[in-house]
Amino acid sequence: ILSVILPLCDNTDYSPINEAVVLEQFMELLLGKHQAFEAATKTYDFRSKEDFLIALVSEMHENNRYYLTYDEFSNFVSTYHTQKGFDIVETKFNQAFFDNGILVRIDHIVRFRFNCMVEYYLAKKASQEPAFLQYITEHQNYIHYANELLYYTGLNRSNTNILQTIQVDLHRYFDWMGPVAEELKNYQIGLDVSLPEDKFLRNIEQSKLTQEQSDQLSDLPSLDTPESPDDISKTEDFNEGYAFIQSFFVFGTCLKNLEFIDRAEKEAAFKDYLFGLSIILAIMKLGVESRYEEEIAEMESAPQKFTQEDFDKLKDITQDLVKIVLPISLQNVALDNVGTVKLRAIYEAAMESSDIHDFSRFFSTFILCDLRVHGSIEIIQRYARRITNKSLLKIVFFKLMYYYQMRYFPSSHDNQLESILADINLKLQGKRSEDKSRVIKKLKSKRLPESNIK
Repeated sequence: ILSVILPLCDNTDYSPINEAVVLEQFMELLLGKHQAFEAATKTYDFRSKEDFLIALVSEMHENNRYYLTYDEFSNFVSTYHTQKGFDIVETKFNQAFFDNGILVRIDHIVRFRFNCMVEYYLAKKASQEPAFLQYITEHQNYIHYANELLYYTGLNRSNTNILQTIQVDLHRYFDWMGPVAEELKNYQIGLDVSLPEDKFLRNIEQSKLTQEQSDQLSDLPSLDTPESPDDISKTEDFNEGYAFIQSFFVFGTCLKNLEFIDRAEKEAAFKDYLFGLSIILAIMKLGVESRYEEEIAEMESAPQKFTQEDFDKLKDITQDLVKIVLPISLQNVALDNVGTVKLRAIYEAAMESSDIHDFSRFFSTFILCDLRVHGSIEIIQRYARRITNKSLLKIVFFKLMYYYQMRYFPSSHDNQLESILADINLKLQGKRSEDKSRVIKKLKSKRLPESNIK
């Protein structure tokens, strides 16, 4: 199980960032915002350049085609300068954006080097034009503009109307899909949990990405390989299931970025977010159980005879293992979507709330602890002591084993983490507290060497 969890949840180097601010700084660098001559009135400065780029993406957006032929680009430049009363000889806008790498010309096509630049300047357009902002948020249009809203809310962090608009749609989905969350009350994991055997530890080591593989996954695109503008479309159709998932994640992005809205709004929004996670987990659970029943039927109708041991082994693999991995993986996705230390008080309020589901408390607890906030181990300790559901306790056990094996927290916390793991193990095995020292000793003996996880 740990060998499955590891590649899915390897967030040891996770650090939340505001993507909008990163891209803003990048564009300021490319456009020379902080160069000394920018202040001269004769200079077509950073703001002038951004106005041109916003006008350019507006032209592309109008046609839902995020490139221009070179002739179209030349005509656009000419029209823009005529409308503004500028002189192309003075602005050099017909060439300047190719020189600084923002635009590229390939054969007769002109486009932005990276699609994120298109999305960023559409977000800038939304900041300047209320009518455009309304357009990309109404009638679930935001599903087509998820990245634009990522950038918009990263730069405009107090627009509560966006959150409320998506929240209305989410509540409609909750009315329709909400009852499925009741499935989590019967989230059963029958797998016998004990400390990992040597083969588990070998699998963990083998599952770890090499440095080269990690670099390949994390490297930014090369400036020599411009992205295809065909990847951007604002008119694709989508079904209701897709719309729910996309609405949910856009909602999470906005919640993370809109840090200047009132605490009460954040708490209400995060409770909705947790309920959405519960619905997604419940749907996944039903899918796993349905697949298991199909496998059983196939085995029963097969010509060869299967023993009860065969059926038990299938259940361990197709149900119990997956049902342990699912909530841990989903929590890891939520960390990336809504994780930020600036929401710590909101997570903690949810953890202490009496009207949320056990899995909602699991999600909020480990989103917070994955951020390595001060007092994480104490938070985990209090949480583990409160759990009475043994199936949920098994999930927590493997989440903490991931922390322990990957040395997620400083070594000064090892003793506390070992104590928590031992307590959970004894609780699951129904053994006495006198066995705790023996369990901790075995736990230490099964730990991966630090050199193996770097």
